[in-house]
Amino acid sequence: RSRCHCTDMLCCLVFIVALLAMAALGAFGIKNGNPEVLERFAHGRDSYGRLCGLDPNVTDFRLVYYTLLEGHPPVLNGSSEALDIRKQLIPVCTTKCPKAAAGDEKKNSTR
Repeated sequence: RSRCHCTDMLCCLVFIVALLAMAALGAFGIKNGNPEVLERFAHGRDSYGRLCGLDPNVTDFRLVYYTLLEGHPPVLNGSSEALDIRKQLIPVCTTKCPKAAAGDEKKNSTR
């Protein structure tokens, strides 16, 4: 008599129950949830607190770009200052991310 037997059926059953529970929670969230919470999560805010792409005056600017004040010295990748710089970043609503200025690729290289 063979000692082989099916052990994956219990795992498959548990997996199907988990999928059904996730579907039920998703349906409950869609029916009873607050869509504004999802919008705040899915859209960034600028420095004035406006939801990019949704609030008046920024409906055409769906993306958020984090920048530093004009005149701030360049931050080199991997420097200790790079970790503390997050406090100084300013979010700005934009239509596309800016490209690096000529020569900035070499200046900010970690080589």
